[in-house]
Parts: sequence; C-alpha cells; structure tokens
Amino acid sequence: MDRVQFIGVEDEEQDLVLSFALDDDECGVKSLILQRTPALEVLLSEYERGVQVSMEGDEYLENNLLKEIAIKEEIVVISALQRSYKLSISHVENEELEEMLKFIDKLNFDSSFKVNIA
Repeated sequence: MDRVQFIGVEDEEQDLVLSFALDDDECGVKSLILQRTPALEVLLSEYERGVQVSMEGDEYLENNLLKEIAIKEEIVVISALQRSYKLSISHVENEELEEMLKFIDKLNFDSSFKVNIA
C-alpha cells in the first residue's frame, strides 16, 4: 500500500486532474494521476471516454480507464481497467480530503465509474 503525502486538484479549462503524491524510496515522491479532458471526449469512441489513470515512473498503460474509487476509513482503492492501486490517506489533511470528494463528483459527471464510500 502506498502512503499519500498530499492530494492535488487541477480544475482547468480543458483538463480535470486529481493527483496523489505518494512516498517513493527512489525519488522521494511519485504521482498517481487521474485525468479527464471532457471537451475532447466527443472526438473519442465510447470505450475510450472517461478518466485515464497513470502512475509516474510506470510504463504507460493505454486506455487504463477508471472503473471504481472505493474509500473506507483511511484507505482509497483506485481500480482501473488494467491495474489497481491501494492508498493510505491517513496523513492527508481534512480540507484536501473534502476537496478530493467534491472533485471526484466532477470527474464522474456522466457516471462513467463507480464511487463507493463506506
């Protein structure tokens, strides 16, 4: 399980980005990134639309779309088509967690992935 140092939200004109800064022995920190570009999705096939999930430093996984975010106590599980990630959010400030929850709703404007909060 990776420990989250902080959570970043980028709500820009084109891109919606939710990033998790994770502890990394080699680099100090690496990012797990959830990214969506709603304005460009109309140009994509239906199966290509949604939130792309990528881990900094890992090989690029094409079409690794988000299927589910599950949050229980201080654990977040991010399940994508090709890989899942288990994160500890025990060290994250409450304001960041609240912002993350609101932003997840924005990313999921079309219910393209499941959100499970226990």
